[in-house]
Amino acid sequence: MPIRTIGAGSAAGGALELIFSETVGSGGATSLSTGTLPTGYKQLTIHLYGRSDGTYVVKADEVLIALNGDTTNGNYVQCANFFGDSDGNYLNTETRNVFSIPGHTADASFFASCIAQVTSPEGTDGYKSITSHFASHRDSTANRYGYNSAVTWKNTAAITSIALTLRTGDFVEGTTLLVTGVK
Repeated sequence: MPIRTIGAGSAAGGALELIFSETVGSGGATSLSTGTLPTGYKQLTIHLYGRSDGTYVVKADEVLIALNGDTTNGNYVQCANFFGDSDGNYLNTETRNVFSIPGHTADASFFASCIAQVTSPEGTDGYKSITSHFASHRDSTANRYGYNSAVTWKNTAAITSIALTLRTGDFVEGTTLLVTGVK
């Protein structure tokens, strides 16, 4: 099998391109949404640097994804493993939770770094699989976690938009969402 490289003019088709960028200003934001995404991408990557003013569990809030405006929890399946101050894994059969970020009770200035990838976002032959990785430190002495997660959107439609909301709060100032793609 030949070795392929990724980059401009490569067998993979092209370089990484910035598709969407938004940074939350003063007053916060209830959601972050790409609007209609451009087409022609073989892979999309969601980058979130975030913090919430709400708290759902132990100094954190859950980031919920909605693809193409679909907010029906039953259309998503998530499984995850986590490690840090405690280790574990779980399967949530009906949740849109893609990330966990520090909430309002976390120590000041803690933000989470989150990345999720979707391969074949325009394919219509199968459900969409989202692989996410994120680190969420919530204070200086405890509540530090790393996560690996998989979310499946049980829909074969091409992904045309991505929206993120929080389970209990708003995104705080400085939260940044970037969406990149490879053609």
